[in-house]
Amino acid sequence: QIRYMTDGSVPTSATGTLYAGAFALANTATVQAIAFATGKTDSPIDSGTYTISHLPTLYIATLTPQGAALSTGSGQATLLVAGDEASAVLRYTYSNLTTPVTSQHIHGPGGPGVSAGILFDIDASPRQADGSYVWTFVPVGTNTVPQILSYIKTGLTYINVHTATYPSGEI
Repeated sequence: QIRYMTDGSVPTSATGTLYAGAFALANTATVQAIAFATGKTDSPIDSGTYTISHLPTLYIATLTPQGAALSTGSGQATLLVAGDEASAVLRYTYSNLTTPVTSQHIHGPGGPGVSAGILFDIDASPRQADGSYVWTFVPVGTNTVPQILSYIKTGLTYINVHTATYPSGEI
């Protein structure tokens, strides 16, 4: 059997959590463990420090006509927020717009039907070789980075594509 501790104390054959399978760790944790069996000598204490990095989070959107736009335009978008939440990668496609694209942005905070300010100006960001855009999070106006991340996580951001016919956004 194995007993382990993650709070800095040293496990013994009588103290600590009895290992029964996977267990949760904080972002950085030191695990100390001891193996033991009745009638045998306990193993030496073994320890290891583990750093758990956050995994990226993928957000997916369907692009549909915006507001009162009479358009057959549509598209899809993904936003992959890095595990450290310092940046994101935006990928999107669209088709069937009425006229040429004039600008493209991510806005927030704004729920369905609510117009909001620009948080990320896609037009001002260089397109990557794979067609994506990198959004490095910085404060925008009165919006802090934690607020922007909260808007993304709670669905209060939206991407829109402006066209000559619909300068406020077609999709």
